[in-house]
Amino acid sequence: MQKINKNSSGKLDGRKLSHEQSEYIRIQAVKAVRKDNKSPEEVIATFGLHRANIYKWLNKYDKGGFASLKSNKAAGPTPKLSEKQMNILVRLLFKNPLQLKFEYALWTVEMIVQLIAERFDVLYSKVQVGRLLKNIGFSRQRPVERAYQQDPERVNEWLTKIYPSIQREAKKQKREIYFADEAGFHATAQYGTTWAPIGQTPIIKTSGKREKISCISAITNRGKMRFMIYEIRFTGNVFIEFLKRLMHKQKNAITLIIDGHRAHFTKDVKEYLKSLNGKLKIYSLPPYSPEMNPDELVWNNAKQKVAKKKYTPTNSTFKETVKDVMLEIKCNRDLIISFFYEKNVVYAM
Repeated sequence: MQKINKNSSGKLDGRKLSHEQSEYIRIQAVKAVRKDNKSPEEVIATFGLHRANIYKWLNKYDKGGFASLKSNKAAGPTPKLSEKQMNILVRLLFKNPLQLKFEYALWTVEMIVQLIAERFDVLYSKVQVGRLLKNIGFSRQRPVERAYQQDPERVNEWLTKIYPSIQREAKKQKREIYFADEAGFHATAQYGTTWAPIGQTPIIKTSGKREKISCISAITNRGKMRFMIYEIRFTGNVFIEFLKRLMHKQKNAITLIIDGHRAHFTKDVKEYLKSLNGKLKIYSLPPYSPEMNPDELVWNNAKQKVAKKKYTPTNSTFKETVKDVMLEIKCNRDLIISFFYEKNVVYAM
């Protein structure tokens, strides 16, 4: 017999029993009366039951047998929205709220309460809407910003025609494809977070200097990386200096994917490319599409690391800190390859 705990009075408290335990007790108690010919009073004393329960169970058994004593989980409340209405709601939630005449572009629980009331004439509380959203697979998320100037047709052309053509060319000519980008690191920027008691914002001492270090890097989907740190304005000449480092001791020809920054296409840059006789080719991503450049993920990772390292009590300068972080990433081939598995850039894998 399963071990069943009783309360201080020796009686079973059904509220503390699992469905399996309750079912076991019912069946064993009825068996004792109907099969073993014990009296209900004797069974009550043996099992520590309340008097009313044994007679209720015996009545159920007489009408439906032991199957009637099986545990059944209580049915949940009847959904306020029909299956058809739920499907409509999901389709609506995939729209931008502005399309449905709401004031804001992000869905809030309050707005969804209003939406359900207006569309289906059904009232939900905010708590109920929260549960409903979880049940249909929604969660609170930080939206990813996209430039409104981005042209979906040009993005689609890049994904379906231009980049596949670049890949075929690279394979045929044994070229390596690099993605490049630039970023700035600010010594006073807060890239990281820390846990602390509510209302007690932690204070961390830093130099307070308004230093800025800029960096350009290029990565491949095979885990290679090149980078260069600079402290002046990014110009065509700075870009050429990076290209020279990129080409240094390079056996294979290179295809470099970049954004549309005007410094990438100056007259001097074009002259330098011409001097290489096709050993280096440059292609530009669709305008306003930084999320399609895997090198952007280098900066996300690097800035988090810089945030942590700048609070380490060392004598390193901010520039040395940035350099150390970039070297750390450069040496981590698996990390660089993992950037190419992000959903917006997996096309380049």
